[in-house]
Amino acid sequence: MIFNSLGRLIKLWINIIKSSYLSYFIPWRDRWLLQLFVSRQIQIKYRGSVLGFAWSLLTPLFQLGVYTFVFQYALKLKWTENDGNSFNFALLMLTGLAVFSFFAECAIQAPTLILEQPNLIKKVRFPTEILAWALLISTGFSTLILMGFLLVACLILGATSISSTWFTLPLIWFPLIPLVLGITWACSAIGVYFRDLRHIIALFVPLLQFLSPIFYTVSVLPERFQKIIYINPLTLIIEQSRAAIFLGLYPSWEMWRNEISGCMAIAILGAILHNRLRRGFADVV
Repeated sequence: MIFNSLGRLIKLWINIIKSSYLSYFIPWRDRWLLQLFVSRQIQIKYRGSVLGFAWSLLTPLFQLGVYTFVFQYALKLKWTENDGNSFNFALLMLTGLAVFSFFAECAIQAPTLILEQPNLIKKVRFPTEILAWALLISTGFSTLILMGFLLVACLILGATSISSTWFTLPLIWFPLIPLVLGITWACSAIGVYFRDLRHIIALFVPLLQFLSPIFYTVSVLPERFQKIIYINPLTLIIEQSRAAIFLGLYPSWEMWRNEISGCMAIAILGAILHNRLRRGFADVV
């Protein structure tokens, strides 16, 4: 059923997207260039670093340690009334941090994505849309390492056991792809003309962290706020990821379908805006 629904959605999206936008969603034609940029971004990120890829784990784990101390020991918060296990608290929080850190890293870099490539933008007909793909893939590489660590830690610490619901995680996370692409396309294009956008995004992202259910679960909120928080597209992904990993629950496919439809709409709008604004990039950069 889920694959039939997904197939119908894909056909609908393809019909909506004009041929001029296919390169945004299927960057096959420029795959060699995309591979080059992904490789370069990963190398730049860890170039000269003694620990290298280990920073993909150390940075979120350091944040996790601080958050666990503040929320569980300083503020005496518990995930559930009967949950006093600090490891469970940390692992549940790490699930939310993994989702959010992936989104946040892409969002923060998006406004300067095109501005950092002035030579390419000015001298050649450069497909600027693949920069968003390169950022998404290189950031996703670090996130995969973090998620692998999370699942292994869950097994070692006995927080949960391997379940068939774990295999639904790629589908649960799939809406993040069009969401991040759409926001990156839009912000990278607007950032060329409106340089203050980088500061606005840097201010907004920390606020969004506390408006996402990273340090709490949606069920602890008053009922009137529970519906509002689902406006945040990260909420469903975080909640369903926790349910799949720790509770062995399959996601609600109806909610997932609505989520991916909304995220795809954001991607289409971001692609249209980027395509409209790209004509003046060479004059402004």
